Amino acid sequence: MSRPRATRHFFRFSLRLLLILTVIAGCVLAPIANRARRQRIAVAEVVRLKGGVLYDLGSHHGPKSPWYVTLMGFDVWADVIGVDLEGAHVNDLSPLRSFKKLSELHLDETAVTDLGPLQELTCLKKLYIEHAPVSDLSPLASLTNLEKLKIWSAPVTDLSPFKDLTALKELDISDAPVSDLSPLADLTSLKELLLTDTQVNDLSVLRGLKNLGCLVVRNSPVHDLSPLRGLRGLYQLNVSGTNVSDLSALGDLTALDTLVASNTRIKDLSPLKEMRKLRELYVSHTDVFDLSPLRGLPFLVDLQAVGTPVTDEEAESLRKAVPRCIIER
Repeated sequence: MSRPRATRHFFRFSLRLLLILTVIAGCVLAPIANRARRQRIAVAEVVRLKGGVLYDLGSHHGPKSPWYVTLMGFDVWADVIGVDLEGAHVNDLSPLRSFKKLSELHLDETAVTDLGPLQELTCLKKLYIEHAPVSDLSPLASLTNLEKLKIWSAPVTDLSPFKDLTALKELDISDAPVSDLSPLADLTSLKELLLTDTQVNDLSVLRGLKNLGCLVVRNSPVHDLSPLRGLRGLYQLNVSGTNVSDLSALGDLTALDTLVASNTRIKDLSPLKEMRKLRELYVSHTDVFDLSPLRGLPFLVDLQAVGTPVTDEEAESLRKAVPRCIIER
């Protein structure tokens, strides 16, 4: 009697398993494919505008891309983290919405007026806008990871969108009609604040910014430096082209390394006599005439006093006291 044939389920089971795995793989890979497709389209638009992109290649980075990256394309394996549109003929930023991991963006010399598409790019850490007709900064209010922001030659007046950007470490606003700094009051992480060619005349809001190390208020109507009195970490200060006439508020800022006060109304340098770390001092085109307060500053290496009433005798006396100091008159 012949033995009954065993029923075989192996092939049917494998087919079912393969189908299940295919469905699972599709569910997992579909979002990746969709993200890659959207990113690829956005990258193509940036390239069409003659811009550049930077991918976060991570472990895929090297002198030569791995075969699987070359085969499937960067957009499958890596996110775009940098975009440079400097000089591009662009006014619509909506394609950038596809770059969810974007951390650095350059919009210099563009025709951009609407920053709305940027409000979704919450990974942005560095943003540069120079010579662009941007006036409304409200879309930046949601970019709470921003660490560096540069806005040059733009018709910006309102800084209120910055009030919650507490991660900001470097802020550069130049050639803009900004006058009110009050929105910066809580930005205690700020280390560099550059305000050149603005309408700022009141620095009182800076009193609480104890981490500030570099401050530039060049070519502005500032006249009172007393709000800086407690900023003991300040190592670089530029007040050139302002209405400042009195440096006494700086007397306790003994960490100062560089002080630029050219084209101001100052006469008296005695508040600087305890600044023993001072290396560079610029007082050209002022009424400074007495250099004796500088004789005890051993690290002073550069003094520019062009267009001042400093005499030859006064300059020679300083040279003898601080031999390393180069004096330009």
